[in-house]
Amino acid sequence: MNLFVDTSALVKYYYPEVDSLEVERVILEAERLYLCELSLVEFASALMKKIQMNELQDHEQQLIWEAFLNDIQAESIELVELSQDDFRTASNLILRHGKDRNLRTLDSLQLAAALKLVDSRFLSSDKELLSVAKDIGLSPVTLN
Repeated sequence: MNLFVDTSALVKYYYPEVDSLEVERVILEAERLYLCELSLVEFASALMKKIQMNELQDHEQQLIWEAFLNDIQAESIELVELSQDDFRTASNLILRHGKDRNLRTLDSLQLAAALKLVDSRFLSSDKELLSVAKDIGLSPVTLN
């Protein structure tokens, strides 16, 4: 199975949280992993937030960040680049789904990137995002 991983699930893979074991299981079962290039920025931001909230120490953050970068460099993760068309797609997703749902800017860009992949499942720990993903034709992975 090919798997597109949203940053909300990515954080749970590298840092223990609720559902981390299930996220790890799904990721390790995947044949190929995809991330939107935006995930680099979102992941760095999530780590800094954990430091600010005293959930993570500087040296732990550095180890997690290095492990993440090593996975990208080892080509176990493929980054999906964003194009101008993806920004249009993301805008349209917000216009179509934003009235009834809390579809945020960065989440819409994640969905736009995932839509570019064929035969890929979509993993997120954000239930609202999973719902929108299903509505737009993606194949979401539901965590137990």
